[in-house]
Amino acid sequence: MLNQNNPRAEFDQSLEDLQQDVLRMAAVAEQMLHRAVRAYLTRDLDEIEDVIRTDDEVDRYHRDIEARCLELLALQNPMARDLRVIAGALKIITDVERIGDYSIDIAKMGRRMADKAPLDSQPNIEAMAERAEWMLRTSIKAFVTREIDLVHEMIAHDDEVDHLNKAVIEAMIARIRENVDIVEQAIGAIMVARFIERIADHITNVGEHVFYVETGVFTELHQ
Repeated sequence: MLNQNNPRAEFDQSLEDLQQDVLRMAAVAEQMLHRAVRAYLTRDLDEIEDVIRTDDEVDRYHRDIEARCLELLALQNPMARDLRVIAGALKIITDVERIGDYSIDIAKMGRRMADKAPLDSQPNIEAMAERAEWMLRTSIKAFVTREIDLVHEMIAHDDEVDHLNKAVIEAMIARIRENVDIVEQAIGAIMVARFIERIADHITNVGEHVFYVETGVFTELHQ
């Protein structure tokens, strides 16, 4: 309930708390991605299972933030930018939840490949994950700090992820041609790269939501 002596201050604090929880949810998803890729590359079954369990935490954040957004919409009748912040948060947490889901897919690929020897160094997959993690941190920072320039900076890095994905596909096809015995591992690597590419796509969605919150205009920033 809002403080009747200063309802605006109370509402502003509610919005700040909401944004901070979006930041925390994204931080959990970022760590899931980092650990899922590491576990996939090392075939660390304990970490794989731990990453999978972490999905429950992301889901809890999603439910809690969604409930608070709906409560603010129903009880406070926010206007203008306040309304866009709440609507943006609802959109963003959906994309962050999908990032968590794809991280689970990566971890499960590691479990599926547990009895297969890991391929030699896969720097492109590691580089893809590093860029996606940076993109997620940057987009959520833009949401919290209102630095719209960060959105444009983040969007520009999506091309790097796309190029690295193509490099993974080309490298794995070449390796299959050299040794058909590693076809299953190679296909697994291609799928993991695809999961990371889709994560980057969801992060660009986050950037577009942030752009909308700040400008009131929804536009596709990455063509």
